[in-house]
Amino acid sequence: MNYLPMTDIYTTPEIISEMKNILGITHDNELAEYLEVGKQSVYQYKQKVNPDIQQKIISELLTLIKENNSI
Repeated sequence: MNYLPMTDIYTTPEIISEMKNILGITHDNELAEYLEVGKQSVYQYKQKVNPDIQQKIISELLTLIKENNSI
């Protein structure tokens, strides 16, 4: 199977920023409310340094969304 090369991996703050952009919200606490988690969870996620498989999957999905929707 031919796979395209993986896109750049978003940092966790970039993922949070892109999610807020897609949802049309501006504050982390609004994202926390949308995700039904505490605002501390959003803060802790933003502090992650080492990419994991979830971060890589999210990066790919965000890239595909941006390419298909011109966000």
